[in-house]
Amino acid sequence: MSSHDDFLAKQAKTYDVIRNIGKKVIANGFVADETIGNRRGGITIALFHSPRVAKAFADVSRHVNRLVPAIVYDEPKLHTTLIVGGEDFETPFHFDPEGPKHRRILSILSAAAYQAKRSFDGEYCQIDYPRYLYSDKVVLAEGYPNGGFTKLVNGLADNCKAEGLAVKRPWGAHSTISRFKEARSPQESKDLIHYLDGLTGPGISRVSQIAVGYSDFETDNADGCFKVYKVFYVDESNL
Repeated sequence: MSSHDDFLAKQAKTYDVIRNIGKKVIANGFVADETIGNRRGGITIALFHSPRVAKAFADVSRHVNRLVPAIVYDEPKLHTTLIVGGEDFETPFHFDPEGPKHRRILSILSAAAYQAKRSFDGEYCQIDYPRYLYSDKVVLAEGYPNGGFTKLVNGLADNCKAEGLAVKRPWGAHSTISRFKEARSPQESKDLIHYLDGLTGPGISRVSQIAVGYSDFETDNADGCFKVYKVFYVDESNL
């Protein structure tokens, strides 16, 4: 089995776990995502989606928030994680722009992204998003990548390893659309369940940019949490 096939198989199992949790929401309702309160985050390389897909994701995120209070991810914050740099970050996580540890990780990730950008041989990364998926805590866009995605992830990981930086690879090519900030009863959850069950995804996103940045959840800020450090343009025809 190729690394791409292995990635897809593991991703499918995780999607099934999330889908099964989502089936119980009609009986149990939605709950607040503890990730927000625990301020989990990290320093990452992410990809940005084509404008049409990013707008579709943002529209869904805003509508979800109108039905159940949730973090809103707008177009500049929507992304799909490619690599998380470094070991497990402390919880709660706070990015330290002056700290040598975090500055070193940013520097290595930036160099890795630049090298990966130069290494494409025609198989640009693209991800098909046919539908949305939800658990009791989050809403995701369910993504299915081509081989360019796993090639990009593997290249980034190899570049970081060469500089002595351990990394975490993503479990999937999903994009997080919403994280619930408050719990809702089964009755209060019905409108959102109906909305999500009726959605179709925006289709194929052809990636145009790789971004180095960090995630740092802010409980007093309703916006999504990805903050950009550097952006590298991969395929400007998709802008």
